[in-house]
Amino acid sequence: NGAATQTITKAGGETFYNLTCAGGGTKMLGSSISVLNDLIISSTLDASASNFGITLTRNWTNNGAFTAQNGLVTLNGTAKQPIGGTSQTTFANLTLANAAGATLNTSGSLTNTLTISSGTFIVPGAQTFTLVSTATRTARIAAIPGGSDYTGSIIMQRFLPSGPTDWRFLGSPVTGATIAQWSDDFATSGFTGATC
Repeated sequence: NGAATQTITKAGGETFYNLTCAGGGTKMLGSSISVLNDLIISSTLDASASNFGITLTRNWTNNGAFTAQNGLVTLNGTAKQPIGGTSQTTFANLTLANAAGATLNTSGSLTNTLTISSGTFIVPGAQTFTLVSTATRTARIAAIPGGSDYTGSIIMQRFLPSGPTDWRFLGSPVTGATIAQWSDDFATSGFTGATC
């Protein structure tokens, strides 16, 4: 709860029942942590350049800022785990290992990999889950095993480098999408139904 930067560290990792990150200072991970109940972020929680992991068995509440770096957040509870709060969370790597699943109650995004090893990752209709694309990486959802699932909408970004306005080859990252569904996003030409 301090105003200066504080480091959360213990050799081999630290385990908390509840963890609330509050106060004006950044809370920096100095080791991996496990939270057996609720994690509440009311300030800034930073996984640090060492990409320390967070394992959580209950609620993720982000009312501040989470700096994922390239760290892994693992949801491995036994009851459905909500991801919420007043701030959107951008995860680097997120693993769902909970047969009861998880629900994204506040829109969020991903910069690397969502792994669903058990359970269903649910994105309700009012929320969005964005797979971010940059010059160096495009987020993805790893292969989902039988008995597990992802339900809800995805916003799939695709980074296009700057340069001349030449032709671009685009393809849908999911099955069943049509060019007609893209017509409100950018101009198309050269085929029946094109916008210009």
